[in-house]
Amino acid sequence: MTVDDRRKAAWALGKLGARAQLAIPALIQALEDEEAGAWQTNGRRVLRDRVCAIAAGALGEMGPVAQDAVGPLMESARFGVGSALSALARIAPDRDDVFELLQEALMDQSKGRHASEYDYRLEAVWALDLLCEKQLKALHVVARVMSDPDRAVRDEAVKVMVNRRTGSSSAPIALALLREHLTKGTLSERANTAASLAMQGIKSDKVLAKGCRMKRFLIR
Repeated sequence: MTVDDRRKAAWALGKLGARAQLAIPALIQALEDEEAGAWQTNGRRVLRDRVCAIAAGALGEMGPVAQDAVGPLMESARFGVGSALSALARIAPDRDDVFELLQEALMDQSKGRHASEYDYRLEAVWALDLLCEKQLKALHVVARVMSDPDRAVRDEAVKVMVNRRTGSSSAPIALALLREHLTKGTLSERANTAASLAMQGIKSDKVLAKGCRMKRFLIR
């Protein structure tokens, strides 16, 4: 099979979710396939997502039935396959070793991104967001990067808090963490958090108002 054939096969299996669980061993094997393929645009060769990254995403779509893939996915994540992080959060959200790995990944600035794949630390933010459904302590980990120097990471962390500020068990924690980051820390850190809130269409003074138990939380 060509690289594109392998990429398409892994993607299709992911779309089937748990119905394709008989393919789990093949997808685990595909986690070792780092070929990516490429296309030409404006005379430039652009790499696609690696087969291993698509295979990791496919395993994640299968959810808890893919328990046998947890070990191989953890290994892939340590080698910089960002999609393996969210896959682990979907498959084994209760495991302490998964939580610890996601914490490490969030602060790991050595991985970056591979070609068209998402940045490794962004994948960690999204994975921890998934984990919040089972482990509320994941929200506190995301809060650590709400003032991160990397704007993309910072914006996504604040977005997680904004999305969780209402309608879930994590709402009080999310609001408290937003308020804390707007009132504590250095001027630069507070400004970064406020700027990321503005990107979400939220006025920082309204977050402070909600944190002080005022009745309305307005969105401009």
